[in-house]
Amino acid sequence: MIFLTATAGFAAGFVHVLAGPDHLAAVAPLTVGSDETAEKADRAALLVGFKWGVGHAAGAALVGAVGLLLRGTFPLEAFSAYAERLVGVMLIAIGLWGLTAASRGRIHAHRHRHGGAEHIHTHLHTPDKKHGARNAHTHSHAATAVGLLHGMAGSSHIVGVLPALALPTVALSVLYLTTFGVGTIIAMSLFSSIVSRTMRDVLGGGEIARRRFLRGCSGAALAVGLFWLVV
Repeated sequence: MIFLTATAGFAAGFVHVLAGPDHLAAVAPLTVGSDETAEKADRAALLVGFKWGVGHAAGAALVGAVGLLLRGTFPLEAFSAYAERLVGVMLIAIGLWGLTAASRGRIHAHRHRHGGAEHIHTHLHTPDKKHGARNAHTHSHAATAVGLLHGMAGSSHIVGVLPALALPTVALSVLYLTTFGVGTIIAMSLFSSIVSRTMRDVLGGGEIARRRFLRGCSGAALAVGLFWLVV
């Protein structure tokens, strides 16, 4: 029973993250790094995904803990609806930020050599930021906040909280929520890393491609946020 519960929790968290367009739309714009090397850009993108996953796990765990303490009396649906509205607002904010950054930010290209081979990489500076590490730090905090709200809203309750509340013992409920959180952290960390590498290795990482990528991701975040508020 323990192994089955742990496996189910991890699988539910992993699939839940990658199956949610609102999750991916929220994180993708924040993975557009502004660091000076590909290694730092990948590390910053990984941190964004990791922080979102931690926030999501914390949000789901918080709701689950309250649900366990107040079985049958906690207004889960009303709380979820309120949290969904906040997620929609934050998605819109991320979308607007990304569109603004893509239009007004300064994107610099650099050439350097490693082992005789020439590499080109770019990084984005928004008007109020002068150092890439500061941007990455800000993005990771934003990712944590959005992940926290995501964890307290919507489908997280269906695949994370409700199954945990249905288990026969508190220990199994805690185990399910814990492995659910681990699954979300790993899934979003992988997604953010793939986005960063795709931007650089598949799309070339050039200025035009990067701006288009940021606009596309930000437009998706804006559209999903509006959908959450309207629906």
